[in-house]
Amino acid sequence: MERKGKGLGRLDEYLSSTKLNQLSHFPEVVTEENYIDLIENRFIWIGTTETLATSMEIIADRLNRFVPTRLDRLNVSDRSVDEKRLDDYREVFQKNNPLEYKVYRYVAEKNEAYQRNASAGYSAPASPPSVSTDAKKITFHTGLPKAGTTSIQMALMDTEQQHRAEGLFFPFDKTFFGTNLPSDRRIDLPPQTDALAYLYHNFRPVSSSEFDWQKIFEDFLQSPDLDHAIISHELLSLESRNLRPGVFNVLARRAQLTFLLYLREPAIWLTSLYAQIIHDPSVPASTGRTFRPYARYIDKGFEGVVAPFIPHGRIDVRSYDRLTSENRLIEDFFEAVGAPGLAPISRAHLHNSRRAGRNSIVFLLSLKEVVPPDHIAKLFHKVLGPADRLDMTPRSLFSADMVQAVAQRWERDREYFREVHHVDLPPATPSEAGPAHLCVDEAYVAELREEVHDDLSELERTWFDLAARNAIGGWENSFS
Repeated sequence: MERKGKGLGRLDEYLSSTKLNQLSHFPEVVTEENYIDLIENRFIWIGTTETLATSMEIIADRLNRFVPTRLDRLNVSDRSVDEKRLDDYREVFQKNNPLEYKVYRYVAEKNEAYQRNASAGYSAPASPPSVSTDAKKITFHTGLPKAGTTSIQMALMDTEQQHRAEGLFFPFDKTFFGTNLPSDRRIDLPPQTDALAYLYHNFRPVSSSEFDWQKIFEDFLQSPDLDHAIISHELLSLESRNLRPGVFNVLARRAQLTFLLYLREPAIWLTSLYAQIIHDPSVPASTGRTFRPYARYIDKGFEGVVAPFIPHGRIDVRSYDRLTSENRLIEDFFEAVGAPGLAPISRAHLHNSRRAGRNSIVFLLSLKEVVPPDHIAKLFHKVLGPADRLDMTPRSLFSADMVQAVAQRWERDREYFREVHHVDLPPATPSEAGPAHLCVDEAYVAELREEVHDDLSELERTWFDLAARNAIGGWENSFS
């Protein structure tokens, strides 16, 4: 500015008389009392220039944008700096802008902490806040999609009367969850999904009633009859990068927080998740490498899912694969929350466990390629039933190099969870090499055609046969 002829005078005089205006960009008037709450609850993130690369990485991730690959230094001044004089100036400047500097330091420490954790590979997690051993407990069941979350939620709803008597608090809405509970059981508590609007950025309540989750937690913490709350939703883990630290910090000062995760071997997990998603008629046919859960897993692994929870409570990781092989998933959950006697005996353990095999999935991809969008839902309805009944191992759906990439990322995850969280997870499943896994068997198509032929119109049969030829020939374009 001096070079442009502004006539500013001495630097120390200029700094001592200058007031910053950065707080005028905040959404509310900033005070000593509210600045932390504003930072934690009104922004997805605030970066600093001295941690510019890290700041851009965090902001890009939370906006689902690509992280810049280059951050060039432009217009750099070539001059010597008298550090002693700068320290003197800095002291005057800080005294002149005390609140602005508190805001800056709070933001800078958050960025520096994130940078330290990232450079350490999250191998040295910060200790969660310590609370009294007789404090109330809150368990966040953050199971991934296709890792038993629905089964556990159904078991909790089945045992609603018993677990309330045991001091367990699991708020839910039977209409939202669509359970077959008797009509004489009054269950008018809020759905778990509404909690996401309070616990995470960028969420809105999904039910018709907007529940005040701050009040719900406050009532629980003050209730003499309840000592353990359970929040269960699969998006707790998938959206962990969007959590609101301020909310978890407040809860962690008054209750013992536990983050309970059931992790599944990722090659099987990703294919199972893909099978569920691809059965939605609105999902585009060509996914493959652009399948977002696959790309996110390769980038961050389950280690990255867990990392945001570490400063706020205890991490409890369990192997979905081992527990389901022993048929003990539900029992293990109730043991984990300290209520082993509540596990229901009559209900089957696995709900929503779609067993669509590679033939089914590749054929559906082919259908999506040839059937107009306004007809696809109707045709899906006719062919999904028989296609869905096939019980084939789907782990080879993705191409061999994609499965290999998942296996390498999984080995890093296994080492991390073994060293940091003291849990052994199973090794990666072997992949089946070769392009055959991107095709369907002719026998499968013949059987499917026989089952659905009479239900199809002449035009639908034409689409069916065209999709069948493509599927038998191979579906490589989706996975290249």
